[in-house]
Amino acid sequence: MPKIENEQENKAGLTVVIPTKNDSPDLARCVNSVYKALKNADLVNNSEILLTTHERNHKSIAKKTYTNHKTKIIVDCGKYPLNTSRARNIGIESASYELIGFIDSDCVAQNTWAYQISKTFQEVSDISEIDAIQGIHWLYLHAEKNRFLQAYQEYRRLHAIEHLYPENGNVLTNRLDGRNFAVKTNVAKKLLFDESLPQEQDREFGSRLCSEGYKIRFSPELIVYHKQISFSQLMKKQFKYGVSGAKWRKTKLVDDFKRYFLDKVAELYKGEISQDVFLITLLNNTVYEAGKIYQYAHNQQK
Repeated sequence: MPKIENEQENKAGLTVVIPTKNDSPDLARCVNSVYKALKNADLVNNSEILLTTHERNHKSIAKKTYTNHKTKIIVDCGKYPLNTSRARNIGIESASYELIGFIDSDCVAQNTWAYQISKTFQEVSDISEIDAIQGIHWLYLHAEKNRFLQAYQEYRRLHAIEHLYPENGNVLTNRLDGRNFAVKTNVAKKLLFDESLPQEQDREFGSRLCSEGYKIRFSPELIVYHKQISFSQLMKKQFKYGVSGAKWRKTKLVDDFKRYFLDKVAELYKGEISQDVFLITLLNNTVYEAGKIYQYAHNQQK
């Protein structure tokens, strides 16, 4: 692991950072689930929950009483609305404990979430040092009731296996998903998130973390359940991901899409994926590439 200059010692325990825009039933469910996970891991007395938000949202969030929670509201007075990277960074800068767990405000943590974070960093393995761990997220509503959601759920499962859990058994990955991951506080304070990116800040952070020599371990037991969103919202997010991806990814646009498309056609032909999953995969990546094309065109006009 690279040496960190002027490293400051943090207390043993876990800081949980939840970037949030306003007080909502989703936020209440998220905070309650995190507290239960901390309690289940016997970490209540060695933890804190930080809600990071903009000053315009502070009053609405402060009205909510999270009983029995060591919850703090960290307010930013800068540009509105608060950029997700900035929201994560002020949480990092305010963290008191040696580990930071990140979860989105519209997610629910599994009861074993905090325990899995603590266990993964402590357990002895053939990997000498772990600096961050990446979990997985599922839709917490019943996907089997909707054909589209059922296919999307399967797409997410296959995507996780393909990109996060290589077949050779090596549990190291170079990808991060901000909805559910944990990192050593001293590492996070050194690198921070890129506040210039509107989306994909977590993937860029993960890529930069690995390029600096740190190690990310994929933990399929680290689980959160994400709020189900509509089809139009999903496609809008994919487009924004593409716009951000074009800003930091170094690969060529056409080569990327052509190679991925041909791989999926081959998987469909071999019966490795269903027709529904193939169509969902193709649609997701087509909209993503459209976002990249938009950004490339925007750059050329400058």
